[in-house]
Amino acid sequence: MSEKLCYAIDQIRADRNLASYDEAMTKQAVILLLLAALGWDQFNPDEVRSEYVTGSKRVDYSLRVDGINKVFIEVKQTRTPLEVHEHQILQYAFQEGVKLAMLTNGVRWQFYLPLQEGSWTERRFCVVDLKQDDSTSIAENLTGFLSRANVESGAAVCKAEQMLSLQYRSRLLDAVIPRVWNETISRHHGSLVDILQQAVEKSCGIAAEDSEICNFLIEHHTQFTVAKQHEHAPEVSRSPHESLVPSANQYQGSTHRTDFKDECFVRLEGRMNRKFPTRINSRAYALDGRTGVWCSCSREYTRASHNYWFTLPQVDKRKLDEIAEAYILLGCGSVQNVVAIPLNELMQFLPRLPRGQKTTEQEGWDIYILNKQSKWLLLLKEPEAPIDITRYLL
Repeated sequence: MSEKLCYAIDQIRADRNLASYDEAMTKQAVILLLLAALGWDQFNPDEVRSEYVTGSKRVDYSLRVDGINKVFIEVKQTRTPLEVHEHQILQYAFQEGVKLAMLTNGVRWQFYLPLQEGSWTERRFCVVDLKQDDSTSIAENLTGFLSRANVESGAAVCKAEQMLSLQYRSRLLDAVIPRVWNETISRHHGSLVDILQQAVEKSCGIAAEDSEICNFLIEHHTQFTVAKQHEHAPEVSRSPHESLVPSANQYQGSTHRTDFKDECFVRLEGRMNRKFPTRINSRAYALDGRTGVWCSCSREYTRASHNYWFTLPQVDKRKLDEIAEAYILLGCGSVQNVVAIPLNELMQFLPRLPRGQKTTEQEGWDIYILNKQSKWLLLLKEPEAPIDITRYLL
């Protein structure tokens, strides 16, 4: 870390007029001062090429070694928010095959690996703020990623790739660990049951049955679940370059019943803009524990009386009664036909639903749906007319 760089950083931080600089003044008072302190010869166009032409556009600075573009720098005036300009510098760098790019307004410096996959934000590996960060941290990052020696040797790119990989790992674990914990709790995983059984027996000398442990977990699952979830963080991923959220194409044409049910939950989450990460058999709950969904799926029947048949168990209905907002989610043949009915609206029809031969009021209710002339109809006991539920189709 050179004294020259530390002096330049302190000089910039002490500049009271910095916030009022336009782009040209920012280049002169900040960019060129730092580049000189980092070992770049600003007077040599073979090293620092200003207004570098790429296609029909121009990049503010190209840092070059042996005639090869190594770093692109795009400069904005000091008060300009940088996020809206990310695509500009990254497209320039991507088109020219430049591995490192910086976007700065003189105060805030954003560092990117343009040739990596992912969104623009996912390619950003470091942010330096000349006003907010301490001088030592600023100098270390500028030296590591922008000094001529590190750029020429390739150490800058190597360090940047390591930092991006660590950030991806941290972001992935930050999302996956709470989700896996919630799934383990909500589905009362066997290993968790074993751990609790052993601890209970050690504590009181009584061996609890699996069902007793599972009932405890089911009853208190909302107290155990972790609320730390990130909407835009990966739920599951195999490499830093895969999409962090499953694409819609992954949910087409699934025939496995469990997959179909999962698809229905995903469809509801997308429509409600709300996650239901806690799953207990056919039920799912939002993180706040106040919203729940019961889901069932039916294949398509060719009978004249009905196309789809579901059974709502009494036990699931009682569980939904305990929460503030509940829905009945019905997958009708495919994920393209999913009906979500608020339980409080379905309640008025429960006594009027037909009962099948294998279903009693104590066990639950049969739900028959008929798709007729583009209308979705809930069948009631004869001679009552069916109820149009098309408005509940997702």
